Amino acid sequence: MTMRAFYLATLVAMLAGCYQTMPISNSIAAQAPPEAVLDPVAATAREGAGRVIVTRDRGYVGMACKFRIHIDGKPAVALKQGQTFTLYAEPGERIIAVTSPCSGQVPETRQLLVNVEAGVTKKVRVGVTEAMDFLIEHSAL
Repeated sequence: MTMRAFYLATLVAMLAGCYQTMPISNSIAAQAPPEAVLDPVAATAREGAGRVIVTRDRGYVGMACKFRIHIDGKPAVALKQGQTFTLYAEPGERIIAVTSPCSGQVPETRQLLVNVEAGVTKKVRVGVTEAMDFLIEHSAL
């Protein structure tokens, strides 16, 4: 193997890890603007509801596309990278899902079961993995 091939292989290996998005705290993420809200009911605080804060990672992958966040199969908000949104839902097991309307851009849907409790805040992270799949998971950030 020549030195040039070695350096090229090393560069490719190093860059391969750069494609994953990076989590950010909802406290520093930008709030999703009102025009991004697809379901006003999900955006409205109400007595007896629980809160689910969904924050989209930052990173180069998928940055031109909005990620649609669904709750129990209903679209709630379209998030750009680095944005956050608070969903309000009735207590019980809720399915939070992420999809993208961009063709050829991470075409799958990923889902996460969240146990919503009245007056309790849960946090969810959405992003893209190194394998170019959606990522949706519980978060402490």
